[in-house]
Amino acid sequence: MTDTASAPLLFDESGITWQRFASGFPGRPDGTHPSDGLGLWVLGVDRSTETVDIFFRMDPWVRCQPHRHLGHTTTVVVAGEQHTYSLQDGEWVETEVRRPGSYAVVDGDHFHQEGGGPAGGIVHLSMQAVDGMVWEVMDERGAPTAYATLDDFEHVLHRQHGAAEGPPPSRRCSL
Repeated sequence: MTDTASAPLLFDESGITWQRFASGFPGRPDGTHPSDGLGLWVLGVDRSTETVDIFFRMDPWVRCQPHRHLGHTTTVVVAGEQHTYSLQDGEWVETEVRRPGSYAVVDGDHFHQEGGGPAGGIVHLSMQAVDGMVWEVMDERGAPTAYATLDDFEHVLHRQHGAAEGPPPSRRCSL
């Protein structure tokens, strides 16, 4: 074991080619995309436990679209900060700031947004699917507009390694 007072280790993301979110969403008229500044790297898909593990990267102050994870989800902040938001009286309100090493557990069905802090953030998410569904992207009223399934994450995993072409298998996929 080395001296615990040594320089902190930094998360080296040089071996990761971040995958773009929301291929199922059209771009905006100004040329931007709803998920600009967000990326994911699929670590694995375990069909026997219906679990997906990803790294989720958020640029500084960029938020993801409103969504809910359907099943049990654990989050560990790896680098930077993760800011979480909930909808309260029609306004998105920051509810928590998580720093490196923070660990959180949600049992599912939690409507929220999340985003990076001043330097952005990288989190590890371990998400359990319910009947093959991992999450739903929602509009401001909480109505589903897109989703991601185990098949979609598996497609991205294969694409990361050059083995998959074309869009993910789900018609309204958020990946």
